[in-house]
Amino acid sequence: SLSPRAWRVPSLRVAASPSTVLALAAGAAAAPVPAVPGSPLSDREYEKFFARLHPPWQANMFCLLRQAYGCLSPSILRLDRAENHGEIPKDLCSHIFPAPLHQRI
Repeated sequence: SLSPRAWRVPSLRVAASPSTVLALAAGAAAAPVPAVPGSPLSDREYEKFFARLHPPWQANMFCLLRQAYGCLSPSILRLDRAENHGEIPKDLCSHIFPAPLHQRI
């Protein structure tokens, strides 16, 4: 009688290193979905977005700009576009900060 070892077909045995398995798994992953203009950033994209606002005083400066000028500041508009894949969602600024207080009076 044949031993179980003799039943194996040598051409079907594959030895793969962990790095090979990871590389194959990464290649088999679905392709990233293209961003829709006006959609929010993914977690990874937010990490990159906020990395540009370092040191913390720079992020604070943009908060102060938004409070002072609302969405009329070109810097705030650039950030809003960057945060929403190039397009500011309709009415994003109208209900948050439509205009500085002195312009609403």
